[in-house]
Amino acid sequence: MGLGDLMERVIGSIRTVPRSTWLVGAAVVAVVGALELLAARVLPFGSLTDVVLGERFGDQEWYEQTGQEVRLLAASALTSALTAVLGTVATTLVVGWTARALVLHDAGAPARIRDVWRGLRPRVAGLLGLVLLLAVVVVLALAVPVLLAVLVGAAAGSPGAAVGAGLVGLAVAVALLVRFVPALVVSLPAHASADRTGAGTSLRRAVALTAGERWRLVGIWLLTVIVLGITAGVIGSPFAGIGAAVGGDDAATWSLLGSVVASAVTAPLGALVLALVHGELAQRRGTEPGRQD
Repeated sequence: MGLGDLMERVIGSIRTVPRSTWLVGAAVVAVVGALELLAARVLPFGSLTDVVLGERFGDQEWYEQTGQEVRLLAASALTSALTAVLGTVATTLVVGWTARALVLHDAGAPARIRDVWRGLRPRVAGLLGLVLLLAVVVVLALAVPVLLAVLVGAAAGSPGAAVGAGLVGLAVAVALLVRFVPALVVSLPAHASADRTGAGTSLRRAVALTAGERWRLVGIWLLTVIVLGITAGVIGSPFAGIGAAVGGDDAATWSLLGSVVASAVTAPLGALVLALVHGELAQRRGTEPGRQD
């Protein structure tokens, strides 16, 4: 299945069961984004800035300029942390929801919201465990080139040796990511679409499904990320423009609002791609997407 066929199936799925495959996902991401916006607006960054800077510096003009920068940095740090945590949870739920809805629809059963949630609810803990394992693997793999560069550079005392070690570490990191990430990613829809199985069983099945398919899957996902990234940039650009025109503390709020709207559109589409790829892999192996062997 090429990228064109995949996008055609994504659009077809949205047309067939829009409420369960896209609208619910968009609503989940929008709610999470609203929480991030609320935190950025409500938490007392200004008061903290006043306490830290007001007692140390008497230059009012410098204080006002620096205070604004500190508030923006604090808001950015907090919203980044919230986005990482809440966004990961929301994306995991959207992937699970979409996979479950497609399995019900393909089986001829009604993909109503209460039916999808009834089947997904017992799988949520396993989904979060799998996505946590995925995050750990990615972080460890990305740490390899950094650690090699630092250790070799400190031992050899040569910038060239550090760069060389970093390049070797980068190659090792890519190999690790290609080896482990496809199975971990596919295990999410595999676990959401199956009944009465543990996360370990879903992971083993995902390993079998992705055997010999890793580079193809990496290519599909990279192209999907590029397409969705361009889409998100187009959607978020007007909000960034408004923020630049308004200026001040509201600039970060407008930028975050644009990111929320863009994620509400693109995250369900990415979840649909993942669910459809899992279904295609299962069919090619001669099994049903919702069945565990």
